[in-house]
Amino acid sequence: MSTAEVLTALADPSRRRLVEMLAGQGARTATALAVELPVTRQVAALWGQRLAAVKELAESLRE
Repeated sequence: MSTAEVLTALADPSRRRLVEMLAGQGARTATALAVELPVTRQVAALWGQRLAAVKELAESLRE
């Protein structure tokens, strides 16, 4: 995932909210996230997978 793709993803308010929730409350299930966001469990799970890719990207840039 490129930096441009990350910034594009974070432009969406729901995705930003997801990042804020995970940063503040730690790991959560997709079902728990979907309850608090206007998305389905499947979408929350997909976003979680993409966030894992973002985390890997950020860690590789720090090295």
